[in-house]
Amino acid sequence: MSTTLQPPTRSTPSGPDRGATAWWRRPWILPLAAVAVAAVIYCWSTYITFDPRVASVAPLPAEHPMKYPILIAHITFGTIAVLTVVLQVWPWLRRRHPRVHRWAGRVYVVGGVAPSAALAALLLPMIYGPPVFGWLSRVVLAVLWVTTTALGVLAIKRRNVRMHRWFMLSSFALTMDAFSTRFLQIVFMPLYPDVIGRDAFMIIAGWGGWVTNLLLVQAWLFWTARRRRAARAALLPAS
Repeated sequence: MSTTLQPPTRSTPSGPDRGATAWWRRPWILPLAAVAVAAVIYCWSTYITFDPRVASVAPLPAEHPMKYPILIAHITFGTIAVLTVVLQVWPWLRRRHPRVHRWAGRVYVVGGVAPSAALAALLLPMIYGPPVFGWLSRVVLAVLWVTTTALGVLAIKRRNVRMHRWFMLSSFALTMDAFSTRFLQIVFMPLYPDVIGRDAFMIIAGWGGWVTNLLLVQAWLFWTARRRRAARAALLPAS
């Protein structure tokens, strides 16, 4: 992805930027937080009682007695990832309170993405059985989720803020699959199974959410990168 941008620059993280835009002038942060909370509430709605009989992922096969505890742990760590990623993409917090931003990032990676993805790898064979197209979407999602997050961490370790931003926003897009997939399930559920069969429903729900998120974020990143290049070019003296 970096080949489409200008050569990455290295910048040293600085202290709080007192000239940062006020948080209330970022009108998207409150809806984003509401979406994250809604996704968490919806996800926990069938697990809050810790009763395997009402789990939304069914059935619970006897040959996998640890499936439900692993599932609860996966959801718990996933909840941490969904909530902390909102803090990660909040520009006001990053500029005014960089230490909080960094600590939220550490919690996001160590307490959210890493354990949630690892537990998902254990769950997939228990939930889906032999590999199917729906399972494949989860595998690709998990690999991309861990990869973009790891590359984002590596970039900031090398003080490459530009690529850190690129990879972590990509990680954010994948994290928000927790909302977008469930949103698609709600939208298309009235059409299932009379209009949309099981395979089509699995494709839409399994792939549609995170792929759409990722494409939108990549388009936005390319657009903002082009806009910055145009702004820099406008400041150059005419030859």
